[in-house]
Amino acid sequence: MLQRLPGLGRDPSAVDESRAFVDSEFADACRSGDFVRFCKNPFDADNVKRLSATRNVIGATGIAVSAALLEKDAFNQGKLTAAIKAIDRLGVSASGATPADLMQLAIKLDLIISDSIQVSKLLVDRLEIDNTRKDLAKVSFVDCYFNSIEIADDTTAESCPNFQGCLIQELDGRISEVDLPAGRFPDTFVESFLSSAGTTSATLHLQIPTGAKVLVTILKKLFVQSLSGRKENALYRGLDGAHQNKVGAVLALLKNNSIIAKSDRPGDPIWIPVRRLRSRVLSMIASPSTSTDPIIEAARKI
Repeated sequence: MLQRLPGLGRDPSAVDESRAFVDSEFADACRSGDFVRFCKNPFDADNVKRLSATRNVIGATGIAVSAALLEKDAFNQGKLTAAIKAIDRLGVSASGATPADLMQLAIKLDLIISDSIQVSKLLVDRLEIDNTRKDLAKVSFVDCYFNSIEIADDTTAESCPNFQGCLIQELDGRISEVDLPAGRFPDTFVESFLSSAGTTSATLHLQIPTGAKVLVTILKKLFVQSLSGRKENALYRGLDGAHQNKVGAVLALLKNNSIIAKSDRPGDPIWIPVRRLRSRVLSMIASPSTSTDPIIEAARKI
């Protein structure tokens, strides 16, 4: 029955014709199952055992699915703290990827991380550090590998996790090691400091109208960097005052044309991309100067 699960395809590297996930988003959503069961009952031995050997950190899609399911079950601050304590009892070597998943869940649900969390020897695809989350200072990453980290402009050591002996492929938001929050990156190597140069700043230097620049910047953040939604304040990052003034009008344009949708969750506004339109959006991003799409043409007039 498992071999017939939709989303699986034959694994060409396997000699026994076994099957593997061909859709990473689908696989990520499936990862949320055991994690949700653990969060609901963190001291159940079977739930803990299933997660103790995990090595894949749940991605943005899986965390969004987990958050939606747990919200229906009235998951709250107390239950998050209980889950963190349950993982802490296992010890770092036996906790798998669950500490990182709990951190992501806390961010997604706007819950406070009240106890220390240590994440060890894992591959993390992307991490966003928001200066408003002071509790992230309680999180430590040890010997981890990151594909991408984005740090908000005014993030200080008081709101930044500790990275001990980690390798970071791309770090956006800083220009060098001396520009990093003091004391939070010991023995950590960053391969490339983007400082938005390869993302936002590069877009802002295009020879196109200001509204179109802001449109492309927002589309990149919603349809390329993350498909699970971004807080509205994250869409302003990397933009100067003149460009920030256009963000509201661009968001209204995208919403009115059903390119993005606003989450109905309470708290800070969250904008969610309409995934079925991703190919159309990527086409606009690829040719912002010559695209004849009605959306980008309208943005040029903002």
